[in-house]
Amino acid sequence: MAEASRPAKSSGGRAPSRIDELTSALGAARMQVLMAGAFSLFTTVLMMVLPIYVFQIFERVLTSRSIPTLTMLMLITAGAMVVLALLDLVRRVVLRRAGAVLEHRLTGPIAEILFDANRHGPRPGLRQTLADVATLRDALCGPAQRAVTELPWLVLFLILVLLFHPAVLLVAAIVTLLLVAVAVLARPLTIRRARDAQTHAILADTELEERLRHAPTLAAMGMTPMIIRRWRTTYDTAQRELLTIHHRLALLDITATLLRHLGTMGVLGMAAWLFIESDLTAAGVITVGLLADRAFGVLTALVAGWPAFVHTRGARDRLRALFEQAKPPAERMTLPPPTGAVAVQQVMVAPPGARHVVLKGVSLELAAGGSLGIIGPSGAGKTALARTLVGLWSPAQGTVRLDGNDLANWNADQLGHHVGYLSQDIALTNGTVAETIARMGPVDPEGVIEAARRAHVHEVLLRLPNGYDTDIGENGHVLPAGLRQRVALARALYGDPRLIVLDEPNAFQDTEGEQALTKALQTMREDGRTVVMITQKPTLLTALDSVLVLREGQIEMMGPRDSVLSRFARGAGSAQGRGRIAPPKDSPPGDGPNR
Repeated sequence: MAEASRPAKSSGGRAPSRIDELTSALGAARMQVLMAGAFSLFTTVLMMVLPIYVFQIFERVLTSRSIPTLTMLMLITAGAMVVLALLDLVRRVVLRRAGAVLEHRLTGPIAEILFDANRHGPRPGLRQTLADVATLRDALCGPAQRAVTELPWLVLFLILVLLFHPAVLLVAAIVTLLLVAVAVLARPLTIRRARDAQTHAILADTELEERLRHAPTLAAMGMTPMIIRRWRTTYDTAQRELLTIHHRLALLDITATLLRHLGTMGVLGMAAWLFIESDLTAAGVITVGLLADRAFGVLTALVAGWPAFVHTRGARDRLRALFEQAKPPAERMTLPPPTGAVAVQQVMVAPPGARHVVLKGVSLELAAGGSLGIIGPSGAGKTALARTLVGLWSPAQGTVRLDGNDLANWNADQLGHHVGYLSQDIALTNGTVAETIARMGPVDPEGVIEAARRAHVHEVLLRLPNGYDTDIGENGHVLPAGLRQRVALARALYGDPRLIVLDEPNAFQDTEGEQALTKALQTMREDGRTVVMITQKPTLLTALDSVLVLREGQIEMMGPRDSVLSRFARGAGSAQGRGRIAPPKDSPPGDGPNR
């Protein structure tokens, strides 16, 4: 394989944790926000041009009646407004880029984390997680974030007010403090309820999405009204919480707007009183009113943008929890391609997230090129053993080795190239037949056809409307169940897998499909591939060398096929055992270990 020729990765040093990736992405976006804040200094200064223009109109133009002065003032102000518009555009572009950088740096690790979390079974959350990333992205370029970048320069407006008269500054400062108090008050009034509301909303959305996947079955059994009733209970709880938050935020927004208007009125009133006392000119009255209104507008925008901050905080906390719980990416040295020898040593396995053990001290060895059939009653642990052999489930105790190397020491992607796995649920992805067989990588026509021939499904695929270019749809629903399973078998055989694990590969097969499967098993043995197959149909075991009988998570019998099947059929023996199973292609049925 190509992986074997790659230089080995260094395993020294501390592997970066997943939370470091989140912190790094947020840090990179924060640098862009700081850059936008620097632009906000210039936009804030230029926003003062309009009040100054009004002041000059009253102080110079109206008193001198000079057309040239008016013309010059208009040209200077218009130029400043153009520069202001360009700088504001640059600031928005920088913030939008910050959001794009954040999204780009998070989506890759998130996909890896979710794939790793779903290795043990489907877990909802992809859509919500991507929605959280979009929330952070949009928050960085929204009006609330622009108000935050302007907040540090609010003092410039107040300094200009002070230049006119300290009494006006006093009124403006009082109103500013009141607006700050309203903005600060928003947090304790909404943050806890917002967290609860978002939790219930996500739960309701996830629950409905999961139920919709089983809509035909639920409808056939008349379960739809009960399902909808249960979902509405969760959904209505979320809506009540959200309604309470919206009421509180609306009250705060109205209060901030009222304070802004009253504050502007108060500043103008104080300025007018100073004008009457001859301490301020008419131009100064209008100018300080414009400056104060602009300063109050920044704080009002912060209060109005608080819902965005609430959603952003929830999204950030959920992403932080996701990254903190994720396992750090492990650097594994590239190992040579395996021959397929498997050794299971005293393995105890519990399903992920569960405490009860389903495999209890299982041990076996399978030489390269050997073939093993696993049978036993439902609940015996057959599927658990299959998932453990391919590295999907990790043993709580004991080890599983491929060519002497613990599966935990293999690079997961490299291991996948050497393993063919057909699960019970088939699990096909949307794409063409050729793309599916090629494991969604670059399509090698010769390799795809070779895999189909190994699975003895090539001629069947040629009869499809578009042959190998037929689109199979989501989860392969365009194909019949039996053909889906045969395509999945071809996918398992694609490339050069040395270990092939098949879990009930005949579950959806008719007689023709089972005959093709039997031929495929014979082809695998002739190619020297190690095969492990779980089946409930003893007739399929004729293509294998050895048989293992599982019962209640333990090995009841194990040995050459004919010997085990005859004992199993007679119901004789309940021997616990371990053994080395070599491929006795030419050995008599009685040879080999049977412990």
